[in-house]
Amino acid sequence: MAVNVASVAYIAIGSLIAFSGIKGATLADTAKAVLSGNLSLTDTETIGQGSTGTTVSGSAILSEAQSFNGHKYVYGGPSNPQTGWDCSSFVSYVLGQEGAPIPGGDWATVTKNGTTHGPTADEYLTWSGATSVPVASVQPGDLLCWSTHVGFAVDSTHMFSALDQEQGTLESGWNGPTGEGNPTVRQLNSVAGTTATSGESSNSASANQALAKSIIQANPSYKGWDTGQTWTDLVSLWNKESGWNAKAKNPSSGAYGIPQGLPETKMPAAAQPPQSDPTAQIEWGLEYIAQTYGSPVMAWAHEQANNWY
Repeated sequence: MAVNVASVAYIAIGSLIAFSGIKGATLADTAKAVLSGNLSLTDTETIGQGSTGTTVSGSAILSEAQSFNGHKYVYGGPSNPQTGWDCSSFVSYVLGQEGAPIPGGDWATVTKNGTTHGPTADEYLTWSGATSVPVASVQPGDLLCWSTHVGFAVDSTHMFSALDQEQGTLESGWNGPTGEGNPTVRQLNSVAGTTATSGESSNSASANQALAKSIIQANPSYKGWDTGQTWTDLVSLWNKESGWNAKAKNPSSGAYGIPQGLPETKMPAAAQPPQSDPTAQIEWGLEYIAQTYGSPVMAWAHEQANNWY
């Protein structure tokens, strides 16, 4: 039977456009992902709520997401932390680890235990397993959805997501794709109600930085550390080390928490898992910097030169 080449081409192009619902997804990027096997043009999974027997916590979802601060971004990457992921495969993995459904069913089935990419950002935008709510009602762990990007709300101005190839997985402002405006806030139907208020954070970088400032200001030994270059260098230091995440753990060395105590048992018990108290971690980290380097300026200089401090 003769094949109409033009018709085949139109179908292929349409399929590429449909699958470009991933952060940074140009047609060229999508074509590359298809050719590399990360996406399939014949993927026809049904969007549904999936299992509803499990009730999960928004704060637990966010905490799980934040544990991957600094993880590699790979466009079209599978839904597991072994290599790299993009925004939607990251979201799917986190939800799966917390026992929440994802578009199409449960994580293990839809992503074949993380060996495939799974649902795209635009599927999360229209998924029946979540409900769109006003921006003012945002809670930690809610989904922030654009047609080509998706992540988790930290508070009313910050989100955590696999952002792009240059920056990887991290906390940022509500940075959506250019031209797509504000996100649609979507609350999972399987998430238990929470008493958190709009603007309240859960182990967010902004909250932990504010906490650090208050600790510095209350201790005369750290006079001046909360302003100017000294404060800027402290922020940069712990941004690089942990993203100011109290539950960040280096998968290679085992260094833990905001200051990346190595081993974690160097820090007081309250700073260690499972409590992972940011106050205890920051107090320990500031004392370590003072005793070892004299100031965050010198600690940051050492970090830049040696990739550790």
